[in-house]
Amino acid sequence: MFRKITLFCALFTALLFSWGCAAGPLTQTSGHPPGLIYTSVASPHAQQNIELSLPADLSSMRMGRATASSILGLFATGNNSIRAAMQDGGIREVKHVDQETFSLLSIITRHTTIVYGN
Repeated sequence: MFRKITLFCALFTALLFSWGCAAGPLTQTSGHPPGLIYTSVASPHAQQNIELSLPADLSSMRMGRATASSILGLFATGNNSIRAAMQDGGIREVKHVDQETFSLLSIITRHTTIVYGN
């Protein structure tokens, strides 16, 4: 019986590290450095195809945020789309899009899209 439990735990651990929460930070392609233990990074949105002419002070623009979260890579909820962030900030014309990523031990992960515009 002990041998079966050990085999099950080994297979479950191998599955965990090849999929989902453990593999996520190591396989990110978002252009920012991943951290296996802790990640807290803000960067321009990778999918951005917007011609930018930003003022020096972004406080004159409206800002909207949209967040999606994941726990253990097993449960994910939220909507971090640009459209959801536009609705949050009451934005009709997008000038710039940023993204923030937070991860703690790949157990809790949060992706936030931040939209600036009018």
